[in-house]
Amino acid sequence: MKKISTIKKMILLVILVLLLIYQIPASQKDFFKTYPKNDYAATTLKDFYNKKTKTVVVNDITWHYVSSGNSDKTILFLHGMGGAYDLWWQQVRAFEKNYKVI
Repeated sequence: MKKISTIKKMILLVILVLLLIYQIPASQKDFFKTYPKNDYAATTLKDFYNKKTKTVVVNDITWHYVSSGNSDKTILFLHGMGGAYDLWWQQVRAFEKNYKVI
């Protein structure tokens, strides 16, 4: 019986440590300082950054997003934890020709 409570305490401790680690903000680096080349990837990302972001407030939470393309069909890209909208720049560029992309 004592062994089970020790295991539960260890699991709880691991969960708490993971939650604390999750609260530490990730450092952000400037892509163009890290990647100084002026090739296709860099120029298309610069073009993507020129797109204006839009905002919408839902339940007192402000959401920032990019919307491009004109179509009745829409693709919605959602990034995961720690992600950002610019992770999708290549997909947005590819699909905005035939779809509305958010």
